[in-house]
Amino acid sequence: MHERVMTIATKEVKTIPAKSTIMNALKLMLKHNFRRMPIADPGTKKLMGIVTTTDLINFFGGGRKYNLVKNRFNEVDRPLVVISRQYCVLDKERAKEFLPGIFATVDEEKCVACDVCTTQYVCPPMHYNERGKIEIDPLLCIGCGVCISGICPSDAFVRREK
Repeated sequence: MHERVMTIATKEVKTIPAKSTIMNALKLMLKHNFRRMPIADPGTKKLMGIVTTTDLINFFGGGRKYNLVKNRFNEVDRPLVVISRQYCVLDKERAKEFLPGIFATVDEEKCVACDVCTTQYVCPPMHYNERGKIEIDPLLCIGCGVCISGICPSDAFVRREK
């Protein structure tokens, strides 16, 4: 029992970036059967924190962290609505009339995790995968084609067929 802890430790540690969504963390933890997921800077790999199943249960189940978010939402003193003079992309029938149907995927070799697509463009289908690279959820992508129009400084988005 005098062995060093690194003799039994997992050496290929899976991490998620700090800008990853809570749902992405949950999906990865379920996929790999993890109870904890380290949060690390994608570039430096420096540990920034850790999310646990207890954190997720607390958040989704109405615990302290969930209530923190809920209370913050309740502090808003006016209605939160979106008013649009264009069609709504959630109207799937009409969206086909207005969208070009250009879908994209990510070339992970080109993705440098610069965060432009998630912080400046803020496309909901985009999230970090377990390798610290952006990926596009094909179920959420509406085919607007904006991501392949030059928003990525490393040109990591490539057109894909439906």
